Amino acid sequence: MKFLLDENLSRETAEHITFFGYQVATVFELGLSQKTDQEIVLYATHADYILMTFDLDFVLLYRVFAEETFSVVVFRLRDQTVESVNKAIDRLFASHCLEEEIHQKALVIVDEVSIRVRRESERL
Repeated sequence: MKFLLDENLSRETAEHITFFGYQVATVFELGLSQKTDQEIVLYATHADYILMTFDLDFVLLYRVFAEETFSVVVFRLRDQTVESVNKAIDRLFASHCLEEEIHQKALVIVDEVSIRVRRESERL
């Protein structure tokens, strides 16, 4: 699995993800920071990245981009510090929900207490 971190997530979080053995890039590193959300989705889709973000606009894009299937992890954390995000990532990876669901393309919402998964087949 490869992860693309939106510009609202820290490079420290990217480094944290590499400790799990996954590839990770940031929107900034790839020169996508000035691109629209739609362009980021297209890039993530074609490069087979799972997008990670705080941005709820990607939830809407997940629902309306029927022709492009992509996976997105949206963090809904009150505490958005690097430490809090990294703890949420620890829980996410420990749950194995990505490994089980990601091939079906999924919207994953992570908050302080839960991890919710909506698969592509469940889109509205």
